[in-house]
Amino acid sequence: RIACVDPAVCQAVCKQNSCADIAFPTLMLELMPVGVRGLMLSVMMSALISSLTSIFNSSSTIFTIDIWRRVRKNATEVELMIVGRMCVLALVAVGIVWIPVLQSVTNLVNYTQGVTSFLAPPICAVYVLAIFWKRTNEKGAFWGLMIGLCVGLIRFGWEYSYKNYPCGEQYKDQKPDIISKIHYLHFGILLFVIVVAATVAISLLTAPIDDVHLERLTYWDRFSTKQRIDISEVEEEEKPVAKSVEDCEAYQDRGIYYIRFSMFLGSDTLSWYKTAFQWICGIEKMSKEHHMTDAEMRAIEEKHTSIYESMTGRWVLNINAILLVTVASFVIGFFA
Repeated sequence: RIACVDPAVCQAVCKQNSCADIAFPTLMLELMPVGVRGLMLSVMMSALISSLTSIFNSSSTIFTIDIWRRVRKNATEVELMIVGRMCVLALVAVGIVWIPVLQSVTNLVNYTQGVTSFLAPPICAVYVLAIFWKRTNEKGAFWGLMIGLCVGLIRFGWEYSYKNYPCGEQYKDQKPDIISKIHYLHFGILLFVIVVAATVAISLLTAPIDDVHLERLTYWDRFSTKQRIDISEVEEEEKPVAKSVEDCEAYQDRGIYYIRFSMFLGSDTLSWYKTAFQWICGIEKMSKEHHMTDAEMRAIEEKHTSIYESMTGRWVLNINAILLVTVASFVIGFFA
């Protein structure tokens, strides 16, 4: 039934000219025993939930830290927490709205791989350049990502503005040759090259990053023992300070919202609606801020920047890596 080659038979069985999409559901629901069937369903649900939660958390973190903090420079931790939660709700709403688009897709696997080919190559290109080429700077990476994102979204919107036909009905396809003749995997390679070229060109046309800020951040100086100065520390020192009463008053005006918000949540005795608000947003009572000493700061920095690895841990990781590569190679070669 699944391996039917006659389009008429496939049309009678699964209402389309190919029954490839029902192969896995049929395997699970009709061929697997009861215990294994439940195990497979639980594995699929676990993988789905873990993937969604990681996507939601990473997306909300990127929006909160990289975008919202630039808009609200004096945002408190409570506000950032609430913004992150609201961002997750917005992403869930977008996902629900996008369901009709997915229902119109004839092959979900090809759709997923196609979207990945449109969006992942720019990130990969910038990451590889940043690791292996010290001349890469912030402007080159940013505009390289933006160019890659625009090109990928144009290809994505252009391709899926046409109807996708299942196997056996490709003769009805009216897509232009630039889409139908260039596979999405080949387009991913082309997009990677475009982003690399754009990032290299923009980086060469703009000021480089001083080597003192790049110690142990690239492949070539990963074992460097020189002290690295964080760019954010230099930018913090270069920020202008208030030189007049008017500047201080303007700063206080910008902070009124945060003071009021802290007063709303910071009282010792909370009413029921404040307690409910904190519970919904996942906000706990903020303890007094602990100011770390210079010695504690240095210890934390050394721990985070150290690449020390014990001999036992190194052997365990290497052996596990060899075993995993061997098993994966055998499985791929055996079932290919």
